[in-house]
Amino acid sequence: MALAYGTTTPIGQAIGLAVHGLYDQQGQGGLLMVGITNAVSSGLLLFAGLVELLAEDFLSDSSYETLRGRRRLEAWAAVVGGGALMAVVGAWA
Repeated sequence: MALAYGTTTPIGQAIGLAVHGLYDQQGQGGLLMVGITNAVSSGLLLFAGLVELLAEDFLSDSSYETLRGRRRLEAWAAVVGGGALMAVVGAWA
C-alpha cells in the first residue's frame, strides 16, 4: 500500500502539472475539470476515512470489548462532532 501511494502521488502531481497550462482555468472546461478532480479526491478521502479507519475502530472484535454502552456512544458523538467541526471549517475554505 505504501509503495502504491508513494508512486501514484508523484505521478498524479506530474500529470496535474502537465495539463495545468493546457486549458483555460476560468472557462467551462477548466471549471468542469477542477470540479471532477475535487469530487474524486473527496470521494477517496471519504472512503479511506469511513471504510479503512472508522470501520476498524468500531467494527472490530477488540472494539466490542473496549467500547461498550456509554463509551461507544461517546466515541460516536466524538466522530460526529469532529465531522461537524470539519464541515464548519470547510465552509470557509
